[in-house]
Amino acid sequence: MTKQVGYLESHTGQEPGDPRKGAATIIQLADQASPPLRLVLGNDALALGRQSYQQNLEELERWASVSQSTDFDSLSTSASEHKLPELLANARA
Repeated sequence: MTKQVGYLESHTGQEPGDPRKGAATIIQLADQASPPLRLVLGNDALALGRQSYQQNLEELERWASVSQSTDFDSLSTSASEHKLPELLANARA
């Protein structure tokens, strides 16, 4: 933890993001009918977000067969045919 605190302290004020631009973007998005559920601001955050999502997707796929094995044996709906993602997307709209 001390190493992380030292890194943060040594880089304070050197962040690539412009706080004014970030704040203006958040205010602008707040007035939209469907603002993003998750928003990363800045190229550094975008790169980290992409890396994180990719790692999560890879892990999800690596364990997909284990996840699918917990359904009832009589269930004939595959993951790609399931209606839940569509229902959730419609609920947000």
